Amino acid sequence: MNCHHALDDVNGSVTLQKSKRCTKGCSIASASKLYYIRRAALALIVAVATILAVLVVPAKPASAAQVMWSYGGYGYFTANGNGIGNAVENMHIAPTLTKDSNGTHVQYEIYFNYAFKEKLNPQPRQRILARVTFYVDLPKQLITDTIRVKRDRRNVYEKKWNDWTSQNDKGIPETMKNWDKYWGWSRTISRWHYAYGSNDFNGQWEDTVGNGNFGCGYNTDPSSKFKNYSLCEIKKWHDNGDFGIMLRSFESANSTTCYRWVITADVPDGTDIRYMPIIAGYQSTNAESHERDYATYGPYDHDGDGIPDNVEWDN
Repeated sequence: MNCHHALDDVNGSVTLQKSKRCTKGCSIASASKLYYIRRAALALIVAVATILAVLVVPAKPASAAQVMWSYGGYGYFTANGNGIGNAVENMHIAPTLTKDSNGTHVQYEIYFNYAFKEKLNPQPRQRILARVTFYVDLPKQLITDTIRVKRDRRNVYEKKWNDWTSQNDKGIPETMKNWDKYWGWSRTISRWHYAYGSNDFNGQWEDTVGNGNFGCGYNTDPSSKFKNYSLCEIKKWHDNGDFGIMLRSFESANSTTCYRWVITADVPDGTDIRYMPIIAGYQSTNAESHERDYATYGPYDHDGDGIPDNVEWDN
Protein backbone atom coordinates (compact mmCIF):
# COMPACT_ATOMS: atom_id res chain seq x y z
CA MET A 1 0.00 0.00 0.00
CA ASN A 2 1.32 3.40 -0.99
CA CYS A 3 0.81 5.85 1.86
CA HIS A 4 2.28 8.70 -0.18
CA HIS A 5 5.20 9.36 2.12
CA ALA A 6 6.79 11.57 -0.49
CA LEU A 7 5.13 14.32 -2.51
CA ASP A 8 5.87 15.63 -5.99
CA ASP A 9 3.87 18.84 -5.92
CA VAL A 10 4.81 21.95 -7.80
CA ASN A 11 6.64 23.47 -4.88
CA GLY A 12 8.85 20.44 -4.37
CA SER A 13 7.72 20.10 -0.77
CA VAL A 14 4.38 20.49 0.93
CA THR A 15 5.32 19.46 4.40
CA LEU A 16 5.54 21.92 7.27
CA GLN A 17 9.01 22.63 8.57
CA LYS A 18 10.05 24.12 11.87
CA SER A 19 12.31 27.18 11.76
CA LYS A 20 13.07 29.10 14.91
CA ARG A 21 15.16 31.57 12.89
CA CYS A 22 12.36 32.45 10.53
CA THR A 23 12.54 35.87 8.89
CA LYS A 24 10.02 37.70 6.77
CA GLY A 25 8.80 35.62 3.87
CA CYS A 26 10.00 32.32 5.24
CA SER A 27 7.76 29.36 5.95
CA ILE A 28 7.02 28.78 9.64
CA ALA A 29 7.42 25.38 11.25
CA SER A 30 4.14 23.71 11.91
CA ALA A 31 4.27 19.99 11.30
CA SER A 32 6.44 17.18 12.50
CA LYS A 33 10.11 17.07 11.61
CA LEU A 34 9.61 13.37 11.19
CA TYR A 35 6.68 13.78 8.81
CA TYR A 36 8.10 11.59 6.06
CA ILE A 37 9.10 8.88 8.52
CA ARG A 38 5.63 8.83 10.02
CA ARG A 39 3.99 8.61 6.62
CA ALA A 40 6.28 5.74 5.65
CA ALA A 41 5.40 4.01 8.91
CA LEU A 42 1.73 4.28 8.02
CA ALA A 43 2.34 1.90 5.14
CA LEU A 44 3.51 -0.74 7.60
CA ILE A 45 0.80 -0.37 10.23
CA VAL A 46 -2.31 0.56 8.29
CA ALA A 47 -3.43 -3.06 7.88
CA VAL A 48 -3.18 -3.64 11.63
CA ALA A 49 -4.95 -0.37 12.33
CA THR A 50 -7.79 -1.37 10.06
CA ILE A 51 -8.32 -4.60 11.98
CA LEU A 52 -8.14 -2.85 15.35
CA ALA A 53 -10.51 -0.12 14.23
CA VAL A 54 -13.10 -2.67 13.24
CA LEU A 55 -12.71 -4.52 16.53
CA VAL A 56 -12.99 -1.53 18.84
CA VAL A 57 -15.88 0.40 17.33
CA PRO A 58 -19.03 0.26 19.48
CA ALA A 59 -22.07 -1.67 18.33
CA LYS A 60 -24.06 1.52 17.77
CA PRO A 61 -24.21 3.43 15.53
CA ALA A 62 -23.70 0.79 12.88
CA SER A 63 -21.55 3.18 10.87
CA ALA A 64 -19.14 3.94 13.74
CA ALA A 65 -16.00 5.39 12.27
CA GLN A 66 -12.68 3.74 11.62
CA VAL A 67 -9.97 6.19 12.62
CA MET A 68 -6.20 6.35 12.38
CA TRP A 69 -3.92 9.03 13.86
CA SER A 70 -0.26 9.36 12.92
CA TYR A 71 0.90 11.18 16.07
CA GLY A 72 1.83 14.43 14.31
CA GLY A 73 -1.57 16.04 14.11
CA TYR A 74 -2.52 14.10 10.98
CA GLY A 75 -5.44 11.70 11.00
CA TYR A 76 -7.69 9.71 8.68
CA PHE A 77 -11.18 8.34 9.12
CA THR A 78 -13.96 6.61 7.26
CA ALA A 79 -17.15 4.74 8.02
CA ASN A 80 -17.00 1.18 9.26
CA GLY A 81 -16.91 -1.08 6.23
CA ASN A 82 -15.13 1.33 3.88
CA GLY A 83 -11.55 0.52 4.95
CA ILE A 84 -9.27 3.00 6.71
CA GLY A 85 -6.46 2.17 4.28
CA ASN A 86 -8.43 3.77 1.46
CA ALA A 87 -8.70 7.03 3.39
CA VAL A 88 -4.93 7.01 4.02
CA GLU A 89 -4.23 6.49 0.32
CA ASN A 90 -6.91 8.69 -1.18
CA MET A 91 -6.82 11.86 0.94
CA HIS A 92 -3.96 14.24 1.67
CA ILE A 93 -3.66 17.63 3.42
CA ALA A 94 -0.51 19.77 3.50
CA PRO A 95 -0.79 22.90 5.71
CA THR A 96 1.67 25.80 5.51
CA LEU A 97 1.93 29.13 7.34
CA THR A 98 4.04 32.06 6.13
CA LYS A 99 4.77 35.60 7.28
CA ASP A 100 5.75 38.64 5.25
CA SER A 101 5.42 42.40 5.34
CA ASN A 102 1.71 42.08 4.50
CA GLY A 103 0.88 39.84 7.44
CA THR A 104 0.38 36.16 8.18
CA HIS A 105 -0.97 33.73 5.60
CA VAL A 106 -1.99 30.06 5.50
CA GLN A 107 -2.17 27.62 2.63
CA TYR A 108 -3.80 24.20 2.54
CA GLU A 109 -2.95 21.95 -0.40
CA ILE A 110 -5.56 19.21 -0.52
CA TYR A 111 -5.72 16.16 -2.77
CA PHE A 112 -8.80 14.03 -3.40
CA ASN A 113 -8.07 10.56 -4.86
CA TYR A 114 -4.40 11.09 -4.05
CA ALA A 115 -3.48 7.46 -4.81
CA PHE A 116 -4.03 8.08 -8.51
CA LYS A 117 -1.63 11.02 -8.44
CA GLU A 118 1.08 8.91 -6.82
CA LYS A 119 0.81 5.73 -8.87
CA LEU A 120 1.91 5.46 -12.46
CA ASN A 121 -0.80 3.11 -13.68
CA PRO A 122 -4.45 3.70 -12.76
CA GLN A 123 -6.08 0.95 -10.73
CA PRO A 124 -9.81 0.09 -10.78
CA ARG A 125 -10.28 1.26 -7.19
CA GLN A 126 -8.85 4.67 -8.10
CA ARG A 127 -11.87 5.36 -10.25
CA ILE A 128 -14.19 7.80 -8.50
CA LEU A 129 -17.80 6.72 -8.69
CA ALA A 130 -20.37 8.54 -10.80
CA ARG A 131 -21.36 11.00 -8.07
CA VAL A 132 -18.87 12.55 -5.68
CA THR A 133 -19.15 15.41 -3.20
CA PHE A 134 -16.05 17.09 -1.77
CA TYR A 135 -16.04 18.64 1.70
CA VAL A 136 -13.57 20.91 3.48
CA ASP A 137 -14.12 22.20 7.02
CA LEU A 138 -11.90 25.27 7.45
CA PRO A 139 -10.49 26.66 10.73
CA LYS A 140 -12.29 29.61 12.27
CA GLN A 141 -9.13 31.77 12.20
CA LEU A 142 -9.27 32.28 8.44
CA ILE A 143 -10.33 35.82 7.49
CA THR A 144 -13.33 35.14 5.27
CA ASP A 145 -12.84 37.95 2.74
CA THR A 146 -9.31 36.73 1.98
CA ILE A 147 -10.14 33.07 1.31
CA ARG A 148 -9.24 31.91 -2.19
CA VAL A 149 -9.82 28.40 -3.60
CA LYS A 150 -7.81 27.25 -6.61
CA ARG A 151 -9.17 23.97 -8.00
CA ASP A 152 -7.50 21.66 -10.53
CA ARG A 153 -7.98 18.13 -11.78
CA ARG A 154 -5.78 15.53 -13.50
CA ASN A 155 -7.15 12.57 -15.44
CA VAL A 156 -5.32 9.72 -17.15
CA TYR A 157 -4.38 11.78 -20.20
CA GLU A 158 -3.32 14.84 -18.23
CA LYS A 159 -1.24 12.68 -15.94
CA LYS A 160 0.69 11.35 -18.93
CA TRP A 161 1.83 14.90 -19.70
CA ASN A 162 2.12 15.95 -16.05
CA ASP A 163 -0.59 18.57 -16.55
CA TRP A 164 -3.41 19.92 -14.42
CA THR A 165 -6.64 21.39 -15.79
CA SER A 166 -8.22 24.28 -13.91
CA GLN A 167 -11.74 23.80 -12.56
CA ASN A 168 -12.10 27.45 -11.63
CA ASP A 169 -14.44 29.50 -13.78
CA LYS A 170 -12.17 31.33 -16.24
CA GLY A 171 -9.21 30.00 -14.26
CA ILE A 172 -9.77 32.51 -11.43
CA PRO A 173 -9.77 31.12 -7.84
CA GLU A 174 -13.11 31.42 -6.11
CA THR A 175 -13.82 33.61 -3.11
CA MET A 176 -16.63 33.16 -0.63
CA LYS A 177 -18.58 35.78 -2.57
CA ASN A 178 -18.73 33.69 -5.73
CA TRP A 179 -18.20 30.15 -4.41
CA ASP A 180 -21.90 29.23 -4.34
CA LYS A 181 -22.95 28.33 -7.85
CA TYR A 182 -25.22 25.90 -9.63
CA TRP A 183 -24.27 24.04 -12.78
CA GLY A 184 -20.76 25.36 -13.01
CA TRP A 185 -18.50 24.32 -15.86
CA SER A 186 -15.53 21.94 -15.93
CA ARG A 187 -17.33 18.99 -14.35
CA THR A 188 -18.53 20.79 -11.22
CA ILE A 189 -22.29 20.59 -10.82
CA SER A 190 -22.93 22.75 -7.77
CA ARG A 191 -21.05 24.41 -4.91
CA TRP A 192 -22.14 25.65 -1.49
CA HIS A 193 -20.52 27.07 1.63
CA TYR A 194 -21.92 27.10 5.17
CA ALA A 195 -20.99 29.05 8.28
CA TYR A 196 -20.33 27.19 11.52
CA GLY A 197 -23.45 26.98 13.66
CA SER A 198 -25.93 27.34 10.80
CA ASN A 199 -28.54 24.66 10.17
CA ASP A 200 -26.89 23.78 6.86
CA PHE A 201 -23.48 23.40 8.50
CA ASN A 202 -24.90 21.26 11.28
CA GLY A 203 -26.80 19.03 8.86
CA GLN A 204 -23.83 18.47 6.57
CA TRP A 205 -21.54 17.88 9.55
CA GLU A 206 -23.75 15.06 10.76
CA ASP A 207 -23.90 13.59 7.25
CA THR A 208 -20.09 13.57 6.97
CA VAL A 209 -18.41 13.29 10.37
CA GLY A 210 -21.35 12.60 12.64
CA ASN A 211 -24.25 10.20 12.96
CA GLY A 212 -26.31 11.30 9.96
CA ASN A 213 -27.50 9.11 7.10
CA PHE A 214 -24.09 9.08 5.41
CA GLY A 215 -21.96 10.13 8.38
CA CYS A 216 -18.96 8.16 9.54
CA GLY A 217 -20.28 7.90 13.11
CA TYR A 218 -18.40 9.54 15.97
CA ASN A 219 -17.06 6.44 17.72
CA THR A 220 -16.40 8.48 20.85
CA ASP A 221 -16.94 6.03 23.69
CA PRO A 222 -15.40 7.92 26.65
CA SER A 223 -14.74 4.66 28.49
CA SER A 224 -12.73 3.17 25.63
CA LYS A 225 -8.96 3.03 26.05
CA PHE A 226 -8.57 2.96 22.28
CA LYS A 227 -8.54 6.74 21.85
CA ASN A 228 -6.22 6.46 18.86
CA TYR A 229 -9.11 4.90 16.95
CA SER A 230 -11.88 7.36 17.80
CA LEU A 231 -13.17 10.76 16.75
CA CYS A 232 -13.24 12.15 20.30
CA GLU A 233 -10.82 14.95 19.45
CA ILE A 234 -12.60 15.95 16.26
CA LYS A 235 -15.95 16.12 18.04
CA LYS A 236 -14.29 18.25 20.72
CA TRP A 237 -12.94 20.63 18.07
CA HIS A 238 -16.43 20.93 16.61
CA ASP A 239 -18.13 21.44 19.95
CA ASN A 240 -15.54 24.09 20.90
CA GLY A 241 -16.35 26.07 17.75
CA ASP A 242 -12.92 25.60 16.18
CA PHE A 243 -14.30 25.48 12.62
CA GLY A 244 -15.47 28.45 10.58
CA ILE A 245 -16.67 27.63 7.07
CA MET A 246 -17.55 24.36 5.35
CA LEU A 247 -16.99 24.12 1.60
CA ARG A 248 -19.05 21.62 -0.37
CA SER A 249 -18.73 20.81 -4.07
CA PHE A 250 -20.87 18.30 -5.97
CA GLU A 251 -18.90 16.94 -8.93
CA SER A 252 -19.90 14.91 -11.97
CA ALA A 253 -16.73 12.82 -11.80
CA ASN A 254 -17.02 9.51 -13.59
CA SER A 255 -13.42 8.64 -14.36
CA THR A 256 -10.05 8.02 -12.78
CA THR A 257 -9.16 11.54 -11.73
CA CYS A 258 -7.16 13.29 -9.02
CA TYR A 259 -8.40 16.63 -7.72
CA ARG A 260 -6.24 19.31 -6.11
CA TRP A 261 -7.52 22.26 -4.12
CA VAL A 262 -5.15 24.98 -2.94
CA ILE A 263 -6.87 27.14 -0.33
CA THR A 264 -5.17 30.34 0.82
CA ALA A 265 -6.21 32.97 3.35
CA ASP A 266 -4.92 35.59 5.73
CA VAL A 267 -5.02 34.97 9.47
CA PRO A 268 -4.39 37.28 12.44
CA ASP A 269 -0.76 37.82 13.35
CA GLY A 270 0.34 35.44 16.08
CA THR A 271 -1.79 32.58 14.75
CA ASP A 272 -0.27 29.12 15.18
CA ILE A 273 -1.41 26.77 12.41
CA ARG A 274 -0.78 23.75 14.62
CA TYR A 275 -3.83 24.70 16.71
CA MET A 276 -6.12 25.17 13.69
CA PRO A 277 -8.07 21.99 12.80
CA ILE A 278 -9.07 21.28 9.23
CA ILE A 279 -10.96 18.34 7.69
CA ALA A 280 -11.13 17.40 4.00
CA GLY A 281 -12.75 14.43 2.35
CA TYR A 282 -15.29 13.10 -0.06
CA GLN A 283 -18.35 10.92 -0.43
CA SER A 284 -18.95 9.01 -3.63
CA THR A 285 -21.92 6.82 -4.33
CA ASN A 286 -23.70 4.77 -6.96
CA ALA A 287 -26.36 2.09 -6.83
CA GLU A 288 -23.96 -0.43 -5.33
CA SER A 289 -21.75 1.35 -2.82
CA HIS A 290 -21.15 4.45 -0.74
CA GLU A 291 -17.55 5.45 -0.05
CA ARG A 292 -16.42 8.00 2.56
CA ASP A 293 -12.77 8.99 2.97
CA TYR A 294 -11.52 11.88 5.10
CA ALA A 295 -8.22 13.35 6.28
CA THR A 296 -7.65 15.86 9.06
CA TYR A 297 -4.90 17.96 10.60
CA GLY A 298 -5.03 19.71 13.95
CA PRO A 299 -4.06 19.80 17.63
CA TYR A 300 -4.55 16.09 18.29
CA ASP A 301 -3.25 15.10 21.75
CA HIS A 302 -2.92 11.34 21.93
CA ASP A 303 -1.43 11.16 25.44
CA GLY A 304 -3.76 13.73 27.00
CA ASP A 305 -0.99 15.86 28.52
CA GLY A 306 -2.46 19.09 27.18
CA ILE A 307 0.24 19.55 24.52
CA PRO A 308 -0.81 18.68 20.95
CA ASP A 309 1.25 16.05 19.20
CA ASN A 310 2.34 18.39 16.41
CA VAL A 311 3.74 20.80 19.01
CA GLU A 312 5.54 18.03 20.88
CA TRP A 313 7.07 16.68 17.68
CA ASP A 314 8.35 20.14 16.77
CA ASN A 315 10.10 20.66 20.13
